[in-house]
Amino acid sequence: NFTKISFTQTITSGGSSFYAASFTGTSINRIFADNVTFNGPVSVGDFMYLIAETSTMTFNSTLSTGSNQVRLTVSDLEFNGGVDSVMGTGELILQPYAASSTIGINGAGSFNLDGDDLAALKDGFATIYIGRYDGTGSGSIDIGSLGPVHFKDDLIIRSWQGSTVVSFNGVFTADETLTLEAGEGVAVRIAYDWIGCIGRASRGFWRRLKEGGVDVRSYNPPRLD
Repeated sequence: NFTKISFTQTITSGGSSFYAASFTGTSINRIFADNVTFNGPVSVGDFMYLIAETSTMTFNSTLSTGSNQVRLTVSDLEFNGGVDSVMGTGELILQPYAASSTIGINGAGSFNLDGDDLAALKDGFATIYIGRYDGTGSGSIDIGSLGPVHFKDDLIIRSWQGSTVVSFNGVFTADETLTLEAGEGVAVRIAYDWIGCIGRASRGFWRRLKEGGVDVRSYNPPRLD
């Protein structure tokens, strides 16, 4: 159901897609069965919960969330507005529609946030959530296998149930806190560059991760050839 939404440009709907040129609104809670494309700026005046059940949601311009909570539940998500085009100071929740989806954070996954999507997230969000609190199945969360990952805000990666494996497979940088919310049976694996992490993480840091149940492995160790 929509409440107090003003579409400021022409909207066309045809075939299997919904197209919005631009809109501003408050208290938005809407489910779409087909692809959703926002070609113009989107501005949120209150909470916004959008669901694209088995489809792709695309933002081709800016998404301004203000201090409001925004939750996007989709099969696939594309932020095509460019660097820093998604901005706000509230909570941003990005989650797959299917609870059993695999997740890629610049990595492999049926629900994937690639390097362009990550670059679109402007510094300033209170917290960014990725994944579902009720995630299930035997899938995986692949972080960084396709390129560097850099988050500027507090990040919470969620996978609560099943035999999910969380893997850090490349360069990962977090300017603020990183939290992994993982339920019983979820394996967390980190592979780190031994040389590249000198001066960035202490042996005590890796030891605490191991003591907490994380499978920590290193590559690129020093060798005497």
